Amino acid sequence: SELKWVENRAESLLATHGLLSEWRFEWDRATTRFGQCDHRTKRITLSRHLSDKASDDDVEQVILHEIAHALADPVSYTHLRAHETEADL
Repeated sequence: SELKWVENRAESLLATHGLLSEWRFEWDRATTRFGQCDHRTKRITLSRHLSDKASDDDVEQVILHEIAHALADPVSYTHLRAHETEADL
């Protein structure tokens, strides 16, 4: 995807879901994961490397996935992850 399009789409989707006033989009240098949601810093980041190679639809789906994490309660999400880890043991 064209990187400027990704930036614009991410900001548009953050606004659509009521997050633009508190959350921001940034690029990261990851090569093995596509996106990340950080509740502590209120940032959604995407891999510049992977976004450059992906289709617009794939990028949009990753942005929406990370927005879903942003909308979820971080305490419940952390609690769920802890249970998943326990279940794997």
